[in-house]
Amino acid sequence: MVLSDLTEIENKLSQCHRYDSVKFYERTAEELAMNRDYWAPWLKLQFTYHCILTVLNHPFLYIIASQYNDNLAIPNAFWRRSSELVLLHATWLVRMIDMVSEKKMRLIDPFFGYAAAIAATVHLYYCCAADPRLKYKSKVDFTKCRKFLKTFVSFSSACAVLVGSFFLE
Repeated sequence: MVLSDLTEIENKLSQCHRYDSVKFYERTAEELAMNRDYWAPWLKLQFTYHCILTVLNHPFLYIIASQYNDNLAIPNAFWRRSSELVLLHATWLVRMIDMVSEKKMRLIDPFFGYAAAIAATVHLYYCCAADPRLKYKSKVDFTKCRKFLKTFVSFSSACAVLVGSFFLE
């Protein structure tokens, strides 16, 4: 149902506001600052979309679910597809963090810090991957999420708690 609702919302979004059309990555820092009233909500929409899909496919959900339900038989095809999706969307969150950081766009909504924490948990999980390339990339992406999350600590007690407890400052 969540995926259906998300798809419906995405379909209602005008083409001119979609990622490929707005070309955020081509915008200058000055342009973003001048039009912050557009770009801040646009970024929130992008982060929200990828956060939802990251959470829906998060490996911790399925690990915990399988521990509490002996009858839960999760097919390998589901695990494989879910792990591909969670990594894809957590990586998109890091791309968005990279672009925001590169453009020196200061975000003040703690939601963005929370989004970074969600992505960080996925990358932390994949830091234990057998594939050395995936393990290395996950460590790099985890570090980027952590650094981004730290930028919210001075004005968000919730982000401070995340940095202080989960990320073991």
